[in-house]
Amino acid sequence: MAEIDISDVLNLALKNLPSKDIQQAMLDEVKQRMESGESEELAIHNVFGNNSPLNKAH
Repeated sequence: MAEIDISDVLNLALKNLPSKDIQQAMLDEVKQRMESGESEELAIHNVFGNNSPLNKAH
């Protein structure tokens, strides 16, 4: 079995982060959904879930 160290994990995580513009758009969408009456938990789930178009945009 190959060894994986923390630098491998961090490099992979950083490589897969969405751009700052996408991150901001996602946070704005959560805020908008909450202002429209969604609970914080549901808004976060809907925006950051795997099926979100914003999440797939990066």
